[in-house]
Amino acid sequence: GVTFRILKEAHRILRKGGCFLFVDQDPESPTIRRQLAVPEITGYIEPYLADFCSINLPKYFRRAGYKVITTNREGVFVAVLARKLDEGELSDDDELEEDTLVVGDDPILEQTAEEDKADVLTPC
Repeated sequence: GVTFRILKEAHRILRKGGCFLFVDQDPESPTIRRQLAVPEITGYIEPYLADFCSINLPKYFRRAGYKVITTNREGVFVAVLARKLDEGELSDDDELEEDTLVVGDDPILEQTAEEDKADVLTPC
């Protein structure tokens, strides 16, 4: 989807070892989840919300070539700080197929997402 393409483009233009701070609506936020039930929001105001809420951000970052440093959730927002992996440096999800990048497909990642909630955003 669009989010993955954004991450790949940022990866392309970042210098070696560079950091990327991604801030957007939190797909795991209960408030955002409730908005999915309102057709006016998902149909007109935020037409990509349903697709965005089905992705697993930490996994997207790793698949796009980043090491996730911290994830900070506050209200309806999430901030992910990630470092571009150097050439030859492997991510944790090296062998993943793109179709496995949705929430709920990997119990280990679900546990990681819970652990990420306790992280604090720190400088790269």
